[in-house]
Amino acid sequence: MRKKSAIQLRQLQKRKLREMLVYAYQHSPYYRDTFEAAGITGETVKTAPLSAFPTIDKAGLREHFDRLITVPNLTQEELRRFDETEKADRRPYKGQYHVVHSSGSTGTPGYFLYDENAWNRMLVGIIRGRRGGCPCRRSSSCWPRAPESPTSPPPMDATAERWQ
Repeated sequence: MRKKSAIQLRQLQKRKLREMLVYAYQHSPYYRDTFEAAGITGETVKTAPLSAFPTIDKAGLREHFDRLITVPNLTQEELRRFDETEKADRRPYKGQYHVVHSSGSTGTPGYFLYDENAWNRMLVGIIRGRRGGCPCRRSSSCWPRAPESPTSPPPMDATAERWQ
């Protein structure tokens, strides 16, 4: 496989982001409602400027989890019970989902659910990151140091506003 140029990577990222937004609109009642409240419809989800999309924080993810998740008939409480009863090297939830949770440092852990394909992509991303692959591809150690120019990526602890 040939290495993609920076332009090709950006195009791929934009396409995949739009696919994810369309999927969220079609499969998540929470995202559909919040997108529509922001004036984004099924017809405009592919073309609306990214700045038009509402954002969500950790508290919102936990609060709206049951309406946000795209897996039908799944609740945060079910995941909590599963997480409490299974070992760290557990079987997949419902035989098909990997469940990961945050540390709960804010008082309540956040739950994340991965199907097999998403799980494998996430693991590959971690492996690439551990091998020194930086998203900007300029250096294997550009993060987490502070940006040197307006085009350098922000440090790891940058606020969401810096990414928009």
